[in-house]
Amino acid sequence: TITMLTLLEFPPSTSVEIKVKITSQQTGEPVKNEAVTVSILPKPEAGYTGTTATGTTDTNGVVIVTLTTPPSSAYIYTMNVTCRSTTASYELKVLKQLLIKTSSFNYEQTYNPGDYDFTYEGRVVDKESQAIVTDASLKELTLKDTEGNTIPADYMSFSYSAGRITFQARVFDYFKSIDSNFNYDRKTLILTMVFYKNGYIDGILNVTAVMTAPTVMPVISSTTLVQGSKEIVIAFKDKQGNPYSGLTEDNIEVIITTPSGSVSVSYTHLRAHETSLHL
Repeated sequence: TITMLTLLEFPPSTSVEIKVKITSQQTGEPVKNEAVTVSILPKPEAGYTGTTATGTTDTNGVVIVTLTTPPSSAYIYTMNVTCRSTTASYELKVLKQLLIKTSSFNYEQTYNPGDYDFTYEGRVVDKESQAIVTDASLKELTLKDTEGNTIPADYMSFSYSAGRITFQARVFDYFKSIDSNFNYDRKTLILTMVFYKNGYIDGILNVTAVMTAPTVMPVISSTTLVQGSKEIVIAFKDKQGNPYSGLTEDNIEVIITTPSGSVSVSYTHLRAHETSLHL
């Protein structure tokens, strides 16, 4: 006797496990160490050629095989399970599924109080057709660190419009509010979003951000500091080649290293330019 232990409703083009139990028709006892073949039959009108997997029952008469589901939700498929000369047939349904696709994900630090320092942008789409879904609903939204601290809603901003997601958080502000001595050494955050829509399998997003203190900005060009000179020009750009914004004398320190040691230079002049800073 073949008994299907898995609900045969799956998202498209997904690797899934099929669990089957084989028992003796005479005694009802589990059939151990028996070969079992599980097949999803071809569906020519869907352009689907079918797939097959085999396995061996364990001491409980149970076998688990892994298959990839068909790509189209427009059809009902047939799954056959065969053990010895016995074959059982089942209907397999491919359900539509929501997918959250990332457009941009930025969590570089600026440390300006009140600024959002964590930004995620994405789209909700139909996994099969890749069409944007505009009428899904948010079921869950959390941003937490690996120590279990959850960023409160007051420190987050979320919008979902025309299928497009924008999420922002003031991570540094929150941790500073609970620890005045807080500084980023290494903070790992996990953003979770779940969207739902009737007739669809939920779309689930889990992305991880390792937020660290900013690295030293590269010097793109500079003049040589000559003894007696009053000005040195240093240009900074980010890793995309764009000028850094938000640079002020509060977040820049100039240190000159001499054979006898390093000294911090006091500011006499600081102006922000499109591509450079004049100190």
